[in-house]
Amino acid sequence: DALVHGEPATVDELVRHATHTFQRSVEGAVRSRVGTGGVPPGGCGSTFARRRHRFAPFGLQLRLLLWRAFYNTLRHPLLLTVNFLVSFLMATVIGVTFERAGIDSPGIQNRLGCIFFVALYFALMSLSSLPLWHEERRLFIHERAGGSYGTLAYFLSSVLVDTLVLRLVPPCFFALSAHFLVDLLPSGRRVAVFTIVVALLNTAASACSMMIGAAASSPAVANVAGALWILASVLFGGLVLSQEEGDAPAIVRVLGHCSYFRYGYEALLINEFHGTQGWHFSSYKGARLARTLPRGHLARAVRGQGARASSSGATSETSSSIEPIGGRSR
Repeated sequence: DALVHGEPATVDELVRHATHTFQRSVEGAVRSRVGTGGVPPGGCGSTFARRRHRFAPFGLQLRLLLWRAFYNTLRHPLLLTVNFLVSFLMATVIGVTFERAGIDSPGIQNRLGCIFFVALYFALMSLSSLPLWHEERRLFIHERAGGSYGTLAYFLSSVLVDTLVLRLVPPCFFALSAHFLVDLLPSGRRVAVFTIVVALLNTAASACSMMIGAAASSPAVANVAGALWILASVLFGGLVLSQEEGDAPAIVRVLGHCSYFRYGYEALLINEFHGTQGWHFSSYKGARLARTLPRGHLARAVRGQGARASSSGATSETSSSIEPIGGRSR
């Protein structure tokens, strides 16, 4: 610090001269460290260093950040243990609750409830991705300002590690366990599709939670917004609210297309019921159950199988074919 007395013009000239001298000394020190000549015009030492670091290969940045994110995840073994333990416990609970679901009306209703619960469970589990960006925000801002890496490399490394370690492996473990405990259709192709859809549903839900967490100003706001988004996705998911043309306003159908829950839930239903035979409905419960099926190709397929099972006498129980909603059951 210095105290200068004199005319304003003289003082300004002294300040400009001192600033220029300081910048030249800093730029000279930077040249000697990085072994290069030439500094962008008007650039100071920090700006020059930051520009030099941006020339680091993107692949090197991504590889190093992936290793760091992976080791940070391994340093929290409780997080991995909780994810796998909770997945195993929930698969056991679902298997005990919906054990040996049959092919009659109660069995079909249990299968529908099981599939809905699985989709809802992984939608709620995605809330753990909300604080992902808030936990390292200060570290990211500091390191990026210092020219350590770029935004894209950091984003990709964080998303890839979180998705692979926490959003794909536990759902696959859960799906394989729950599928056989509930005794869903044991076809190898259907088991594979069930596992893939569950993993993709969890990944899509986590991506939405990451987006909300990045846009929110605080974790508290992110938690509220994330919970409301999941409720809206479930509401327009096809089970709670009909979205057929003529039954719902146009805005409801548009919002239904924005619901990731709808696509995952319908894919799981189609994988379980479409192209199968032997389903049959009791005369009373079948009419009620038909109203819970999403209208469209899946509902017609299941009702058609019930009609064929009834006409062929394949079961000893009283069966009935279910007409579309609004019709009459025989």
